[in-house]
Amino acid sequence: MKSVLVAVIVCLVIIDVFCSLENEWSQFKLNYNKKYKSQIEDARRFSVFKKNLIEITRHNRRFKKRLETFEKGITVFADLTKKQFDKKYGLGLQNNLNMTSTYGLNSRSPDSINFDMEPRSREQAERRGENVSTDYLDWREKGAVTHVKEQGVCGACWIFSAIGMLEGYNFIKTGQLISLSEQNVVDCFSDETCYGGYTWDAILHVKNNGISKETDYPYRKKHTRCKKKVPKIKINFKGFDFVNETENDLKSSLAKYGPIGVSLFVSGNWRLYKRGVWYEKNCSTLANHSVLLVGYGTENGEDYWLIKNSWGPLWGEDGYIKIARNKEENYCGLTNEAMYIF
Repeated sequence: MKSVLVAVIVCLVIIDVFCSLENEWSQFKLNYNKKYKSQIEDARRFSVFKKNLIEITRHNRRFKKRLETFEKGITVFADLTKKQFDKKYGLGLQNNLNMTSTYGLNSRSPDSINFDMEPRSREQAERRGENVSTDYLDWREKGAVTHVKEQGVCGACWIFSAIGMLEGYNFIKTGQLISLSEQNVVDCFSDETCYGGYTWDAILHVKNNGISKETDYPYRKKHTRCKKKVPKIKINFKGFDFVNETENDLKSSLAKYGPIGVSLFVSGNWRLYKRGVWYEKNCSTLANHSVLLVGYGTENGEDYWLIKNSWGPLWGEDGYIKIARNKEENYCGLTNEAMYIF
């Protein structure tokens, strides 16, 4: 009789766990508007989702014990394995290593690219006037950062990074925050913009051709025909330069010049990031993703860089991630090609 009772209890527990997972899966698909081509595909994604839940649970047990500095969670990418995510979003290889820059700058230049000399106004200086000695900065609070955008499967992160810098620079210069069009550059730079590129090429393209507002030329998540008749505005900047390859110089430049474009190595493990200060040992310094650096600070005793990503607001901390600072010099290659506009 006891064995029968135990068997019944075990069955009920298994059923309860399965129903709970089914409910989590249904809620995930509802939250992120996930629709699959067939029941077979749904079952495959559900299988991946369950494995990711196990990974999240195990990691977060360590996080609660303060053995990890960041928390994982169910994100918009929780139906993908690390390998699938790497492949879908082009993170499997260092995309830019063998590419040719349109403007002939295939690596960090020792000299800045300076187009003209124009004096900075007192208002601009005041908007830039951060105290570098402080250990907290968030350019969002200054009004220099637009909403989080989503690149989709188009590998145009380098364009999003460049546009973020230009938006920040334009705000500091004029006091106006204007969301600029990544699609304008995606369509009009070349036919291969969704396959990676160099941030400075996008900056030089905007310098030479102007840029449309996002409202006039919205993002499509793919390359389309260049719409040359859409109105454009001119962002008047002198040039751009690379930051010296130390974290102290990066911190100073961020405070002095505004949001900075950085490239770094990103693994598919990012797909489940929820909050906290990201740190994993043995991170490559070969960049495969470009983002926008908008601040720095300390959280729960962990120094961090605040990064605006281009994976939409449903990932991470409303589209942002905090990455370890003062842990390792050039962690994940963050300082290799950090650049600012002036």
